[in-house]
Amino acid sequence: MLLTSFLAIWLACLALFVQDVARGTPYPPLLVDRPEAARGHPRVAGLLSGFEGIGVAVGERLISVAGRDLAGAGPVEVASAFALAPPRTPISVELERDGQLRSAVIAAPSYRQYWPRALASLTFGITALALLLRGRPSPMVRAFVWTHYAAAIFFACS
Repeated sequence: MLLTSFLAIWLACLALFVQDVARGTPYPPLLVDRPEAARGHPRVAGLLSGFEGIGVAVGERLISVAGRDLAGAGPVEVASAFALAPPRTPISVELERDGQLRSAVIAAPSYRQYWPRALASLTFGITALALLLRGRPSPMVRAFVWTHYAAAIFFACS
């Protein structure tokens, strides 16, 4: 039962990951803090390495991404706004700093660059299945099966 659950979770994660890779789903090149007020806007807390020159500065409030208002949004909602933007196109963002609104257009990175993780996940998953079906039952084989399934899920879900 537990093994069946792990297998189902892994296959679902792998399918969703492959879909994101194939679509070229964008992800945010920045990190945000939760807003201080319930309807406030998230503040840019940092930029991913290599994206320092995208026209967004730490400390600015993120008002909207691709036309989606981010009032009350946290990190998950910001990532969702980027993921819902059209793939492989520059994304418009609205920012506010010291009461001044401004717009910027940024080229968000895509999950497409992580396609090798799908192969790693598949390799770990198939190896775990082969060990489970062909290996002699022992504590060591069970340990290898579970660690390989954990690695397969890690590569597919992260």
